[in-house]
Amino acid sequence: MKKVVIALLAVVFSVFPSIASAGFISGGATLLTRLEVSKDNSTWVNYLAETDSGNQTLTVSPGDTVYFRLKTWDTGDTPAINIAYSGVYTNPAGMDALSAFDSGSTDDLDGDAILFYGLSGLPDMNAGTLSFYLDGVDNGTTDATGFQSGGMTGRIAAGTADQTVILATVTITGADIFIAWWEKLLFPRAYADYQATTQVRMLVSNPPVVPQTTPAVQVLPATGSDR
Repeated sequence: MKKVVIALLAVVFSVFPSIASAGFISGGATLLTRLEVSKDNSTWVNYLAETDSGNQTLTVSPGDTVYFRLKTWDTGDTPAINIAYSGVYTNPAGMDALSAFDSGSTDDLDGDAILFYGLSGLPDMNAGTLSFYLDGVDNGTTDATGFQSGGMTGRIAAGTADQTVILATVTITGADIFIAWWEKLLFPRAYADYQATTQVRMLVSNPPVVPQTTPAVQVLPATGSDR
């Protein structure tokens, strides 16, 4: 019996080499992401992504509304469902009024009306963390076609110090995949590694106000008759 099990495992690993590869390790799903940020909800920049990292920084000021857009796609040959994410942003005191994946507006930016993003719980504004999920994404998709997109909005807090850097990072932490029943018994869950991480970078511009001084007016002494 032991020899039969060993032989079966050898066949599985030879037929599904992606199990030992980087990224998602079971079922052929390869999930990629890109987080982008904007001040006008139109011009988007990205700092880090699995492919085509933008290496761009968005300059913001206290009181600015910032828009976040996340794309997820699957270049593999197996669809993924129940995708789980963690989000974290540095210098959390610099961000307030965070709103994520509002139903009917920002949970389905791609507009397919089928697969949606949603929060797994309330964001922790003090720690700068949140957890969320995506219903699923089709295989054979790209960052241009078939991707799933959702959005968040936030505001740069008043009084945030000049030159403060806020890094917002999203990481895929797990997903379920469509696989055969016998493979599901051996590999029930797929997990992502460093290849499922994306990030945006914001730099706060809030230079100190230099007080304006009024030059003293010199009064000259009278020199004679003013007639």
